[in-house]
This record gives sequence, C-alpha cells and structure tokens, in this order.
Amino acid sequence: MKVDYSPRRSGKTTRLIEYMRATPGAVMLTFNYNMAMILKGEYPDLADRIVDWKSYTPFINSSVRPIKEVVIDNADLVISQLFKLPVTRISMSEE
Repeated sequence: MKVDYSPRRSGKTTRLIEYMRATPGAVMLTFNYNMAMILKGEYPDLADRIVDWKSYTPFINSSVRPIKEVVIDNADLVISQLFKLPVTRISMSEE
C-alpha cells in the first residue's frame, strides 16, 4: 500500500485519477456522495468506478466488472466518518 501524504489541495485526487486510468480494475472510494458526484462529473470516463464509501458494499455486490483494488480519496475523512470520532493516530504495515 502506498500513502500519498500531502497537504489539502496539493493534487492527491488528481494523482489517484491518473493511477486509476492506468489501472483498469481500480475503484475509488470518496468520503461522501457529493464528492463522488463531483468527481463523476469531472471524470465521466471513470464515473462507473467512483463511489462514496457508504455505497461501496452494495456497489461491489452489484458490479459487473471485476474489481481488483480500491483507492481511497481523503482516507482520513473516510476513517473519521466510519468511527464518528476524530481518528488521531493510525499505524500501517509497509506492504
């Protein structure tokens, strides 16, 4: 797993979009429905591969295309929403 740890508005989402274009089986999770809709509008060629994290389970269960991996935009926001509290520290394995 690679982590793009950069300040807000520094191009992280754009880099994920570029990665998705080069990786046919990748699906992007966003932190909310509105962001998913914005990105689908900006990147219509990837619209069927962008989903908000709350809709991910129904999405993967109904998907007709093979999903090989997941990329998460603003993972810090997704994690905080998942636990409904600020997540102040995490650890991750290098691989």
